[in-house]
Amino acid sequence: MRVEHIGDATLYLGDCLEVLGTLKSVDAVVADPPFSFAGGSSNGMTSSADSQFFKHWLESVFRRLDAASKETAPWFLWCDWRTAAVFDSALSGAGERYSRRWVTQVLAHDREMVGMGSPFRNQLDWVAVIRGRKTDFGGRIPKTQPNVWREYWYYGKHEHHNAEKSVSFASRLVEWASNVGAVVLDFCMGSGTTGVACACLGRKFIGIEIEPRDFDIACRRIEDAQRQGKLFEPKPAPEQVAIEGLA
Repeated sequence: MRVEHIGDATLYLGDCLEVLGTLKSVDAVVADPPFSFAGGSSNGMTSSADSQFFKHWLESVFRRLDAASKETAPWFLWCDWRTAAVFDSALSGAGERYSRRWVTQVLAHDREMVGMGSPFRNQLDWVAVIRGRKTDFGGRIPKTQPNVWREYWYYGKHEHHNAEKSVSFASRLVEWASNVGAVVLDFCMGSGTTGVACACLGRKFIGIEIEPRDFDIACRRIEDAQRQGKLFEPKPAPEQVAIEGLA
C-alpha cells in the first residue's frame, strides 16, 4: 500500500476494505462509489443487471465506514435511481450495530445538459444522504434548501476520469457535510474531485483509490489545488427555488 501526504491530505493507493479498517474519527464522507456495478450505465436493457455482488460489497464497506466515522458524521454518496435502494438495503444488512444509519434523502444535481440513455436521456446526478440518530448538520444547510441543485455541468467534460463529477457541486456537498478544519473521507477517490474541493475549502482530506493511474492524477490535482491556494473559487450559490407549497 502506498501512502502520500500532501498538505492536509492523506492519500492511500489500495483497497478501501483494507484501508478503512485503519481509520477513525472521520467527520464526514463525500464519495462516488462504483454504483454502475448494480446495473448498466443507461436506462436501457442493461439496467436490469443483478445488484447482489454490489450489495454484498457495500455491506462490507459500510461496516468499516461506520467504525471509521464519528457518530455525528453525515455521508453523501453519489448513486443513481437504482442504487439508492441498494444503499438502504446494504445498510440494513450490515449488522445490528449498523441499524442506526439509513438513507434519509436523495439529492439531484440537475446538470442542465443531457447525458446517456435512450429514451429519456439522463440529466441528473443523484446523491444519497445517509445519516444516523446523532448526525448533526450544524445549521450548514438552509431549512428551505430543495433537494434539486441546478447548476450547469458539461456532461462530456471528463478531463481526468470517465465518471468525473463537478468540483462546484462536490464543494457544496463538502460545505453541507462539514465545518472548516474537519476531516472528510472519500473511499473511492477516483481522480480526486472531492479532495480538490476540500483543498479549496479548508478541510482535511483522506482519499482511497485502488487504480494507480487515477491515484497519480488525484495526487497531482490535489497538490496543484493546495499549492495555488483557492485554485477553484466556488461560485455564489445559484438561486435554488423550492416548489411552491413545499418550502
